[in-house]
Amino acid sequence: MNLGEIFEYVFVKQLAKVDHPYHSNQQAIGGLEKLRRHLGLERGNQLHGIITWHYFADGQEPAQAEEAFTLSDVRFLGSEQTKRGPEWHLYYKAPTGQGAEDRFLRRASPRDTVYLVRLREEGSGAPTHGLVFQRGSSWLRAAVQLFHVDGVRGSTALLTSEELRELTFSETEQALISELDLPIAVPAQPTDKEIVERRFGHTFPATEEMSRFAESQVEVDLSDADTTLERWINREEQLFRALEELIVQDQVKRGFASVEEFMNFSLKAHNRRKARAGRALENHLSSLFSLRGLQFERNVRTEGNNRPDFLFPSSDEYSDGASDSAKLAMLAAKSTCKDRWRQILTEANRIPVKHLCTLERAISAAQTEEMRFQRVQLVIPAPRLSTFSNAQRQHLITVEDFVRHVAALQQT
Repeated sequence: MNLGEIFEYVFVKQLAKVDHPYHSNQQAIGGLEKLRRHLGLERGNQLHGIITWHYFADGQEPAQAEEAFTLSDVRFLGSEQTKRGPEWHLYYKAPTGQGAEDRFLRRASPRDTVYLVRLREEGSGAPTHGLVFQRGSSWLRAAVQLFHVDGVRGSTALLTSEELRELTFSETEQALISELDLPIAVPAQPTDKEIVERRFGHTFPATEEMSRFAESQVEVDLSDADTTLERWINREEQLFRALEELIVQDQVKRGFASVEEFMNFSLKAHNRRKARAGRALENHLSSLFSLRGLQFERNVRTEGNNRPDFLFPSSDEYSDGASDSAKLAMLAAKSTCKDRWRQILTEANRIPVKHLCTLERAISAAQTEEMRFQRVQLVIPAPRLSTFSNAQRQHLITVEDFVRHVAALQQT
């Protein structure tokens, strides 16, 4: 699959002062000539619709709202045309009943980057989204990784569906789009449906069983821990989505007795995805550590009710006060960090540096700096490092780095 099958176009520009409602009374984004040409609009024509805005900034939850928009030539006045050339703007306005202070883009700042995208759907009602990214944010780095284009001051860029077809849509890109909260459902491959149906029927297996089955489906080089882990995780995701599609289709065919039943079913499916992702990460790390010959235990008690996901080499060594604490290690595994990473700070008091493996991309610089201050060492699979800044990467280690670190401790 490729991005051209998902998006009709992607238009990118860096917001100028005149694009921002705080600095300008026009409430419009200018400089859209490339987009106008792509859409085939002529002077005197206008395009109306609804745009779903999204704002992404480090240290805060993403925000979202809908506004009406009009794309038109600001210099075209009725049947007359000014001597100057056309100037195409996208006008936006707050919903009825809300004032200028409620306009969504007031939360943005000049030099933030906006990606105007239209999703590929049949008919004229294809959804338009405005993805606005804080300047220099980890979110922006993720967008650049996804679309391979950045907003440059004073210029614009347009990716057509033909150009987007050159960009693959792998599990990595699917995860990035999911984090951007775009309503895109990627259908499972028919062959994957056949594979999981033969193995599991129409029933979800235990997560451990699904993880081991996914691992058996992939050829890996165990000397490359990062690629191995990434391929296992991606394959399990593919198989899980295929099985989920089969099971959900069964329920859809049976129908729902009420809206409440539908909402409960949807919520249950959403929660299952989140819980499974965390457990799958643990399962694959466990397989990797075993195959690399590391000594470890999972979910054993240290102090009180604390249970680290992984303790190296064993709970006996940890409990032996005479053992050298410098030869101990612990690893927490969380598919996403958010604020939950602080939970690991008390999980093993004898181990001053806590290692944390996460699949989360584009963690903010402020959060990674706080982790460093709390002596939490982030472990990031190498394919996901590109969404971190160069400064952040100096303090991150890969899964292979961690495996070699523990192996060295256990050889001394």
